[in-house]
Amino acid sequence: MANKKIWAYGKDINGDYITGEVHPLRIFYIWEVLKLKRDDIHEFNKITFMSTQKDPNARTEMSSVIKGFFRYIKKPKQSIKEDKDSDSLSHSIAILALAEQKQLNFTCGEVKFTIDVDELRTEDVKIQLTNRDTFDYYYPDLICQFSSPQDLAEKWGGESSFGS
Repeated sequence: MANKKIWAYGKDINGDYITGEVHPLRIFYIWEVLKLKRDDIHEFNKITFMSTQKDPNARTEMSSVIKGFFRYIKKPKQSIKEDKDSDSLSHSIAILALAEQKQLNFTCGEVKFTIDVDELRTEDVKIQLTNRDTFDYYYPDLICQFSSPQDLAEKWGGESSFGS
């Protein structure tokens, strides 16, 4: 499923991003978009679907495909090979479900943590790892920024990454 996504942002007829209820920008899921296209083509034609990078300048237009995904219309500014678009549908849905949470619970060994999510990113998540003169890159599925609990935020720099 290279270069395919199951969600996108939307712009209205004036070119303004459509606001959401959970996130500042509304997330359009492919199944909603395909239903809208089938049931109300005039409303569908008023929306331009965009990729979901955090940086608005990196976003690119997307089109809905009847097989159940969005496809990039133009190549994004970042390299396609660096994008995580080859994830399976179930993996993409799991990441999306995590991105919708206000709190994340997880366990490290015997210790249980609950962090209050300030922001979750699923795009532009490249992390550079440095070991002496060697550099490597890690592409997690998402990065969570948090400020509570404060002791973990201070210890971890207010961020945690999650990947498969």
